[in-house]
Amino acid sequence: MNLASIWKLPVIFLCENNQYAVTTSFKDTVAVENVSDRAVAYNMPGILVDGQDVMAMYEATVQAV
Repeated sequence: MNLASIWKLPVIFLCENNQYAVTTSFKDTVAVENVSDRAVAYNMPGILVDGQDVMAMYEATVQAV
């Protein structure tokens, strides 16, 4: 994400939060509540979408493009 931001690359990152960071609980290893909150550190927009909702994913992807 850092290089994509620095080089202003036209990239869409889709990150699935399975609640684990390798073998440790996500909440015990990361200071933010949602993975999407990390985008602000790279001067990128970050949105939270229910990955089980196909239409919500489609609409978010269309908006990102």
